[in-house]
Amino acid sequence: TKDIYWAEKGNGAFLNDTKIHVSDLDISQKCFFELNLSMKNLLDNLQKLSPLIKRFYRIRILGSSALTLCQIASGSMEAFINLRRSNRLVDVAAGLLILKEAGGNISTLDGSEIDDILSINVKFPFIASNARLEPFLKEKLVNLKK
Repeated sequence: TKDIYWAEKGNGAFLNDTKIHVSDLDISQKCFFELNLSMKNLLDNLQKLSPLIKRFYRIRILGSSALTLCQIASGSMEAFINLRRSNRLVDVAAGLLILKEAGGNISTLDGSEIDDILSINVKFPFIASNARLEPFLKEKLVNLKK
């Protein structure tokens, strides 16, 4: 598409030359979500996620965590639930900065900041969203840690 997402810390996030910001939709509105689930424990995770999935308007699976973070940053998607332990900080660092500069949030499932993960060898699941969805998602995802 020749689109370029980029950000500069403290100066915002951009799509080409246009400043971008996350959407302000909440769960009562038609939100787009992305899920990334491992085949291991798939049925168990789907069962645990079912109350949450029922609230989604649309779910898609793109396959690129960094691009998905950029789409949340630009407001074309509202949240990403990545339960696979396949991403390292170096895999999502650019998308992380773009999302944060656009007003989005990203954390591990237990609420820890992704920035606290300094080792490039640590693989982690995470959730990313606009600010209005973050509390709702964190509350609902507590069941996955049990």
